[in-house]
Amino acid sequence: AAAARAPITEADVPMPAERGRTSLGFALLLRAESLVEPAERGTLYGQLGLLLLRTGRFREAIVRFDAAIGLIDARRQPIELARALLNRAAAKIESGVFATARHDLERCAALARAEGRHLLAVKAMHNLGCYYVAVGDVPAALRTIGEAADGFAALSPSWRPVVLVDVARALLLAGLAAEAATELDGALELFRRQRVSHHRAHAEAVRAEASLLMGDADAARDWARRARTGFRRRGNDAAAAAAALIELQAEQHRAALSPRTQATRAFRLGVQLHELGLRDDAVAAR
Repeated sequence: AAAARAPITEADVPMPAERGRTSLGFALLLRAESLVEPAERGTLYGQLGLLLLRTGRFREAIVRFDAAIGLIDARRQPIELARALLNRAAAKIESGVFATARHDLERCAALARAEGRHLLAVKAMHNLGCYYVAVGDVPAALRTIGEAADGFAALSPSWRPVVLVDVARALLLAGLAAEAATELDGALELFRRQRVSHHRAHAEAVRAEASLLMGDADAARDWARRARTGFRRRGNDAAAAAAALIELQAEQHRAALSPRTQATRAFRLGVQLHELGLRDDAVAAR
């Protein structure tokens, strides 16, 4: 499900956490568009793209990142360009546009290394691992995410739970649901200690998928509900709908709903997922 995909993003400023503050963030950035100097407009578009990305509006985000990358001067603002490339790659991975995502990440890493920004280069490597997960290359995903984990351990240990979630996603692809659940439980405990809500919701969605594959439909439903609540709180309607699909699949295994109720919910969710651009999930719902 789309809720399980969460490449790392890069921002100078914290993004608004709740739905109301997200709307305010959009309004402020759009107002600033007519006020900023032309030389800073690329950075502004990059921030707007990031807000779109974090609220699940992936294709709109790509358009804004395209504009940002076209305006940012690589010689004057190499790190701004690297950030925009990292974030555009994340949006491409989320929306299934894989053809050029890897190139963006390789270019981001090269710029970051040239400027001595090693943590940013590790983030690019981590997202390359997410790319391999998305295209189904489990060995490459585990190898690349493992290399990124070593980099994070040396430079920024607080990223460890994010890495654990993506290791779990790769393990799920390999059919190792119990092993994935163990990694996710460790990640969720670390997220709770760090009081991180955005990544925690993604971890809960993946934990729901692991529970479903392990045959524990009750736990899958509960994890999916937690994830859906977390995504809605942050205004990420796409991820919330994807979590609702996992919840619906769990309800199907529980056989607690009447066939008519199940079919009605699945049809409505399929329409919503299609409107949000999550076509594969829409097909699964239907």
